[in-house]
Amino acid sequence: MSITQPASYVRFDSGVEETQPDEQQLTEETVASMSRLNRYMFDKHRHAIRDAHAKSHGILRGSCTFTLICPAI
Repeated sequence: MSITQPASYVRFDSGVEETQPDEQQLTEETVASMSRLNRYMFDKHRHAIRDAHAKSHGILRGSCTFTLICPAI
């Protein structure tokens, strides 16, 4: 059995992404729904629990800094 590889990958660039007309509204509604469910489950059980399947969704914000340190040759 052979595995088919994609012909080429599209390198990310800000021009690649197409923001949909209602994307911001849908994002805000999704975050509000997730927050509402999390608060409900906490109020019901008095501790944080997942309201659905484990790790089915998440939100991440972060940054990463790489410092290249090579020994002198």
